[in-house]
Amino acid sequence: MRPRSLAFLAIPALTVVLCLIITGCGSGNGGTPAPAPGIVIQEAYAATKDVASYRFLASTSTTVEGVGEIDMEQGFGGEYVAPDRLRVWTDNGSETIVIGGTLYRKDPESPEWDVIESTDGEPSFATAFFNAFPLGRILEFMKSPGPDVAKLPDEAIDGEESWHYWISFDPAAVSTETRDAATGPEERRDMQAEIIDQEAEVTGAYHIWIGTDDYLVRQLKIVLSGKSIEPGDMISDVAIPTGALVTATATMSFFDFNEPIEIEAPTLTTGSRPTIGDHRHATYEISICGKRQPNIPSFRGGVHTHSAGVIHLHPFLPSEEGSGARLVRWFEYGGGRLTQDEMRIPGQSETVRNGDQCDDGSEGILQVFVNGQAMDNWSRYIPQDDDIIRLVFGP
Repeated sequence: MRPRSLAFLAIPALTVVLCLIITGCGSGNGGTPAPAPGIVIQEAYAATKDVASYRFLASTSTTVEGVGEIDMEQGFGGEYVAPDRLRVWTDNGSETIVIGGTLYRKDPESPEWDVIESTDGEPSFATAFFNAFPLGRILEFMKSPGPDVAKLPDEAIDGEESWHYWISFDPAAVSTETRDAATGPEERRDMQAEIIDQEAEVTGAYHIWIGTDDYLVRQLKIVLSGKSIEPGDMISDVAIPTGALVTATATMSFFDFNEPIEIEAPTLTTGSRPTIGDHRHATYEISICGKRQPNIPSFRGGVHTHSAGVIHLHPFLPSEEGSGARLVRWFEYGGGRLTQDEMRIPGQSETVRNGDQCDDGSEGILQVFVNGQAMDNWSRYIPQDDDIIRLVFGP
């Protein structure tokens, strides 16, 4: 857990930015002289409802006192079409598409799309983001002038003259609301609770630029600052001195308002993604240090085996479809474990790891072969019908 301990400075900023993607950024009428903040906000908030589409670019940065800026490779961009279509891509090559209650996700290591459906009774993904942190929540800070709101000098954003406001906020209160509105696995909610606990000593501020002519939100910047309080804190494998000031910044710019944008569901490769009703079979064998291992004992489920050296892919539940049918998940269903550098065979207690020695003193390495071809990364691999899989640990 310790390497994640300072992630609280980056995660909320990204969460807020992603939530804002869904809510829109408004269009309307206005003038160059800056009206009272309350009037600006009322106009901008009302105009938000009229936006049909827009594009955005975002970047994040983390700076540590005495260390400098840390490269976290968290730039991303995307486009939005009201009321519930969203496409986001990241610098590392991953891509996400939301169409109503369906989310499509593709990792850079895999050409296949994972598909996640909102369950009955739960809000769509777009609605969930909106509920977690709507744009109106930020604009609420600006309705009345006071110590938490400041008007800064006007600036041109992408050539558009804009009013610039600064607003302070309480990160702990924001994250509490985000957590309460979020849905997802218990582990994720627990992580959010941990973030909230750590944010007691963190300060936050928004910078927001609103177009003087049309009340479009042209740019948003979120800044979180706090001191490292635990020895051994790390960010992206960089050690952070105890007591050092850590500042995380997320900046998002908006453009192409109400332009024609098309966001469609991706084309799924036929047969690549098991779904309920499919029947697929792949054979396997496992060897450790030159010794072939017994077939994995039978276990039940949609993705299972009958102790005959065959993987059966018959998804019964939505969770067993797509990525739920990966080879690594099959190991987990049987009570085992398979990662890029270790393996525990279902039904056995021993775990072998890269670097462990065989009886002859040689160093073992875990490898996976599919139809005779070695795989570089099997974490996303989904067995296909008639695949021949060999898992080998040895020199």
